[in-house]
Amino acid sequence: MAYLRYRDVAQQSNARFLNALAQVEDPTAGLRGLDTITTLKHPTGGHPVKAFDPPARPDSQLFLALMSGERAVHGFANRDLRASLAHRLRGDPRQQSAPVSRVLTASTCMD
Repeated sequence: MAYLRYRDVAQQSNARFLNALAQVEDPTAGLRGLDTITTLKHPTGGHPVKAFDPPARPDSQLFLALMSGERAVHGFANRDLRASLAHRLRGDPRQQSAPVSRVLTASTCMD
């Protein structure tokens, strides 16, 4: 008789799990977007651009700067990212623009 109780509990648990799973959206579009930024890029007539590695600390800091939402209305520019990434850039302002430009190229470069 006890096994009938366990069976009922297991069936109810499975039903709740399947109902929750049925409400999850298809992640295909997000996975395609992730594949786009995590693969090596070869822009036309240019040098290959390094792919992002989200678990890496410098790239995760970059993602935080890009996705912060502060520039959602007007977009962001090189100087905006320099302000957000000041802690990982060299002290000389003339040397800060080039690495940020490479980051912007990498984030906008498409296959």
